[in-house]
Formats: sequence, C-alpha cells, structure tokens
Amino acid sequence: MARFEQDKNSRDAALDAVKSEIVAAIAELPESDPIRVATIENSKAVGNNFKDLTKQLDAPSNR
Repeated sequence: MARFEQDKNSRDAALDAVKSEIVAAIAELPESDPIRVATIENSKAVGNNFKDLTKQLDAPSNR
C-alpha cells in the first residue's frame, strides 16, 4: 500500500497477485489444517479478511 507512485489499477493488480499466492499456499496445506478447514467452511473468508487488512493498511493513520 505504500507504493503511492502506482495507480489504483496497478495496486489492485499487485494486491490480487498477493491474494492469489495466499489462496495457493492455503490450498497446499494438509486437509486437516485449521486454516484450510476454515477457508473450506467459509469460501469468502480469505477475501473478506484480505479486504479488511488492505483497508487497515490504507487508512490515513498508516500513511
């Protein structure tokens, strides 16, 4: 989020790439792993948590 020289589309693309890496890493976890179980039970969990995190990082107090 500190890359203010990037336009919104570039930042969004970079954030989507990070999110994809996270999803891929979770998919590689053992089926019994609590994180993988939680994401299977709630398919929106990663997206919602990622969105909340990026909002916090983009808050004016973090600039």
